[in-house]
Amino acid sequence: MRIMQTIPLNGDGEIEIAQPEMLVPHLGNHLKFVLRPFGPLYTPVLFSKVHKKGFEIPTTAQTFSLVDLCLKNEHEAHCRNILHKFKQGKGFFWTSTEVYWTPEGAFIRDNPQCSPYGEAHSLRVQYEKGDKSVRFVPADSNNSRKSIQDFLKNPYIVAQLGEEAMTEVAERVLKKINPDLTYVLPNRLHLNFNVLSEVNTPTDLSFSSDRAYTLYGSDILLSARGYAFGVHPSEKK
Repeated sequence: MRIMQTIPLNGDGEIEIAQPEMLVPHLGNHLKFVLRPFGPLYTPVLFSKVHKKGFEIPTTAQTFSLVDLCLKNEHEAHCRNILHKFKQGKGFFWTSTEVYWTPEGAFIRDNPQCSPYGEAHSLRVQYEKGDKSVRFVPADSNNSRKSIQDFLKNPYIVAQLGEEAMTEVAERVLKKINPDLTYVLPNRLHLNFNVLSEVNTPTDLSFSSDRAYTLYGSDILLSARGYAFGVHPSEKK
């Protein structure tokens, strides 16, 4: 199945235009991304549009793999366009790595079928039942700015990436985006908002060169306009 850009016509017709796709190496396999991201749209509309087209939303780790490939091919127009949106902060790029915040810490899971407002408490319940796909990270009140190396060693970021092999990919990406940028982990104010809402939220990802924040899982930002990529389910391992 190839996604088609559709242009509605008067008289109940439409024009369908095939969209380009990109094969992206990821942990020994390949993912097939729809090359043009969906958006910018408000998050509930954005996720619904991706899923209605029959695609899944990539995880945080898979999105890093996409950006890593684009950085190796900056001369190519499609790659340049994707990187431009990331670097210039044109909008949030949502991933399907869900986060559920509690006063004790964060429960994290990759869920390609996630919705902007996931079922309350479900990640905690699944973790307590022994579900190995759910990672738990104790709360960390240290909000000081961190180097790329220290940022990637933090348990929250390790859990977001999910696989140890992705740390090297993420480090390569962040250094190419801006080797001098420092990062701040989600803070207490952000944590308290999520505890009040009691929902699982997807992760938003931004590599803007003038921001110190990345890899949030925040319901505060769900009302913001952002982007999301589509991945063929059959291509995911």
